[in-house]
Amino acid sequence: MFNCFDYSRCSVTSQFPVYLYPPDENRLSSGIDSFVKYSAAQAFDASPHITYDPLIACIYVVLIADDIQTVYNHSTVEHMLTQLPYWRGSGVNHLLVSVSRQPSSALALTGVDTGAAMLAQSIFFRALFRVGYDIVLPPALGISHGDAWEQMPLLVPARRKYLLSFVGEQSYVPDSSLSRKHQFDSSVRGYKTWNSLYSNVSAHFRGRQMSYDDTIIKVLKTMQAKYESDAFNFEFICSNADVKQLGLNGEWILCGAEREQKGLLTMSTFWLIIAPADNLLVSTEMLQSSLYLALKYGSVPVILGDYIRLPFQEAIHWSRAVIALPKARVTELHFVLRSYTDSDILEMRRYGRLVFETFFGSTKAIVDTTLALIRHRLRIPAFPIPDEPSPSIFNSSFVPLREAVVESAVEVEEMLGPLESPMASPRYLRNFTFTDATFALPGDPFHSYPFTPFEPSLPGDAKFMGMFILSVYTHC
Repeated sequence: MFNCFDYSRCSVTSQFPVYLYPPDENRLSSGIDSFVKYSAAQAFDASPHITYDPLIACIYVVLIADDIQTVYNHSTVEHMLTQLPYWRGSGVNHLLVSVSRQPSSALALTGVDTGAAMLAQSIFFRALFRVGYDIVLPPALGISHGDAWEQMPLLVPARRKYLLSFVGEQSYVPDSSLSRKHQFDSSVRGYKTWNSLYSNVSAHFRGRQMSYDDTIIKVLKTMQAKYESDAFNFEFICSNADVKQLGLNGEWILCGAEREQKGLLTMSTFWLIIAPADNLLVSTEMLQSSLYLALKYGSVPVILGDYIRLPFQEAIHWSRAVIALPKARVTELHFVLRSYTDSDILEMRRYGRLVFETFFGSTKAIVDTTLALIRHRLRIPAFPIPDEPSPSIFNSSFVPLREAVVESAVEVEEMLGPLESPMASPRYLRNFTFTDATFALPGDPFHSYPFTPFEPSLPGDAKFMGMFILSVYTHC
C-alpha cells in the first residue's frame, strides 16, 4: 500500500469516496454476466461511500469480465486500461474487480500488466499475488442482495450421515495448448511468463505433484474400505461427462451444478476440498466455489493443501471455520476428523454460517466486504449506523396514564448532596479508533456503532469522576 497507493486522496476524514466507472459505458465491462453486472452495479450504488464526482474520489472501481482474455488478448486489455480517464499512467488508486458467476478455465486478469491497481478476483498464482494488496474474492453464486439464511439447512445435528464426502474429477489439459492460448510478454509486471509458470518447473517435479494426488486417491479409497463404522462418500470420476465443469489443468473440478451437490452436502459432516496439483495456483474459481457451497450447506470444509489463499483472508479468522492440512497429512486425516467433538463441529459450522451470511451470501455482501477491507487498510472510519426511532406500541388515540407525585419529606441527615444535572450519554467515542476486532463476528463490519456488547470492561479500581460510589459489605 505504501508503495503503490496515493494516501493524499484519502484523508481520514474523507469518508472514503468511491467512484465506479459506469459499466454500460466501459468496454472492459461489456462481457460481464448480466446478473453479476447489474447486481454489482446496484450494490455499489447502494453503498454510502459511492460518489459520482471522480475529482474527489479516493479509489476508482472498474468491473471486468472474468473471461475478458477469451475476447481480447492481454495487450488489448492493457491498452483499454490505460485509456481509462483517471488511470494516470499506472492505475494508482484503481480497483479492478472481476467477479465470477460460475467456475471456468478463464484467466480473468492473470498475466495482464495492471500497474499499481489493486486486483480483486478468484484466480491467483503465487508469483502474481501481492499479499496485503490484491484481494481474493468468492464467486457470486448467491442472490443479488438481502438475507441468505432462508436457503440454508439447520445447524443441528452435529453428526450427519457421512463423516467425509468428496465428489470431483481432476482436470487435465495439455500444457502446450495452454501455452499457445495464453502467451504473455515476459515483461509483464516483472514476473515470469505464463509459459514459465507451468514449464519452468521440471517435468520430474510436476510429475511428482500429479502422483501426489494419485496417492491421495489411494489413501482415501483405503480409508473408505477400512473404517466401516464411519460412512464416507468418495467419487473421483464424474459419472456423467456432460455435467463436468470447466477448470484449470491439475485442479479438481466439481461434478454437476449446485442442485446436484446440495443433497450430498447437507448429508456430510465434513466436505473435502483438494487443492490444485500445481502449488503455484493459490486460488481458483473452482476451489472458491467448493468452499462457498460447503459453507452454505453447513458441511465443515477440509482443505488438503495449506498453500491456498482464502477469500478476505486478512479479515476473517478462517481457522475457526475451515480445517486446512498439508497434503502429506492425508494418511492421518481420519484420525484428525475423529478428534473433533460435537461441540467443535457445531461451533465451526456456526462461525462458517456467520461468515457466509455476512461476506458471501449475496453480491452486495461481496461488494460491501471488498470496500470495507480497503477502507480498513486505510484506517478510515466507517459511516455511523443511522439512528432509528423506536416504534410506538400504542396508537394515536392512546393517552398516557399519569400518577400523582407525592413529595416525601427528606431528613437533612440522609441527604447525599444536591442533585446533579442530567448528562447526555457520550456518542461515537471511537470514531477514529481501529482494532483487529473490526471484522469480529457476530457484528456489522460495515458501520460504526456508539457502543457494542463487546466493549472492554474497566478495571475495578477505575476512578469515576462526578459520581458517588456506594460500597456494600457482605459478611458470611
